[in-house]
Amino acid sequence: MIRKVALLILATLVAGVVYADSGTAERTIKILGRESVTVTTPTLRLADLAEVTSLNPRDDDTVIGLQKIYVDKSPAPGTEVTLSAGVILERLSAQGVDVAKLSYSLPRVITIKRAARPLLREEIRAAIDAGLHLAGLDVAIKDIRYPEDRLVSPGELKIEAMPLNPSAPGIRPFAITVSPQGEMPTRFEVQASVDEWNMMPVANRTVPRGSLIQADDVVMARVNLASVPSDALHHDREVIGLAANRDIPFGEVFRKDKLAVPPLITAGAKVTMMYRNGLFEASASGIALESGVRGQEIKVRNDSSKKVISAVILEEGLVGVKP
Repeated sequence: MIRKVALLILATLVAGVVYADSGTAERTIKILGRESVTVTTPTLRLADLAEVTSLNPRDDDTVIGLQKIYVDKSPAPGTEVTLSAGVILERLSAQGVDVAKLSYSLPRVITIKRAARPLLREEIRAAIDAGLHLAGLDVAIKDIRYPEDRLVSPGELKIEAMPLNPSAPGIRPFAITVSPQGEMPTRFEVQASVDEWNMMPVANRTVPRGSLIQADDVVMARVNLASVPSDALHHDREVIGLAANRDIPFGEVFRKDKLAVPPLITAGAKVTMMYRNGLFEASASGIALESGVRGQEIKVRNDSSKKVISAVILEEGLVGVKP
């Protein structure tokens, strides 16, 4: 498309040459460069850098085509660059324009500034609130750690915030994506101080030390995660069936250091001792002298021989004797 436009311009320029009565060619299209410009778009067109005119109505299409010619990328918002007259003429020639058929006056160097505005904290806050809503998180923002010196294009922006995993209790990072219209998005991260709640299992009543946690002992409650110890359990399925090794007060979250896997066999319980060696299998009754969980080795006394042996807990009431 650009090549077609360039060829059209070139053809029009050739056809638009007007000869004066004296027989010399008249350059009817004039380009008057600006010493400094401020732009708002991500690309630089010739119309941004210079005034392109002609008094001849037949040049209208050519003038419009010249004005639209791409010269360079704009600088980043809030910054400036310089562009020499030589570079501008080279860009025009590279796109098929015969600059010898133009009348132009360009400063040796043109300064180009990119308009900008600060990205406001309120805009970041609104994007974070929207991101939390989409993620279904129960979070209240207290403060955002955001330096308000980030500059963006003054045009329309799309700002999105994606919540990341908490970096510390009460601190949650967010990935921010800013997408100016017609430009590549920019991404950065901000930290926010938050109050964050989640449904967690807590004690429905005081659970005494040594008790097994039953379903009735557990209720799900909305808990501020900033006040939750790091070893707290987050699901009731992780709690029910464990044993309390310390008293757990009413309303307290369940912590790993207050819970233990209950023994599958307790000291003093009657057990069956199973002996297997190849195809040979024998069993005898005994008394567990220690408590333990599945896979743990405990001492067991044989009821008949009164001999104390080591055995591995297989299941409730059953131990395996090593051959």
